Amino acid sequence: MYFWDNISNARYWNKMKCKKDSKKEYGIVAAYVRMNDLLDLTDKDTVDKMAFLWSLYKQRVSVPDDKEESLGFKLNCLYDYFDIFIEKYPVIKIIGKYFFTPSNDFFEYDLGCNTTEPILAAKNIYSVRNKKCILERKEYE
Repeated sequence: MYFWDNISNARYWNKMKCKKDSKKEYGIVAAYVRMNDLLDLTDKDTVDKMAFLWSLYKQRVSVPDDKEESLGFKLNCLYDYFDIFIEKYPVIKIIGKYFFTPSNDFFEYDLGCNTTEPILAAKNIYSVRNKKCILERKEYE
């Protein structure tokens, strides 16, 4: 399950899912999610450790070099291989870049800019890997 930290992002995601597959029914759920132990892929040190762990995993199971290695593939492999992952890291946090985020009248930003600036095109995404950390949920709309 994917969670967002604001309703605008959830509405956008829901709209895109409905547009992509109109035969399925999608909705928005509000939930309290325990995030005490999350795999924070917004932290460089954590990402470096995961890269090291991935290289060890590849050596152990002989992942072919030509195999597509998307982030989702890597995380699924690590969660499947290391039983402790689901308990130690029940939630994954990452930031997604959305190029087509509409501009606003409050502040400006430039996706091509090389300086630090506020931006709306970066979205926090939370992937819940262990449903035990979802404490309460209800349909939003």
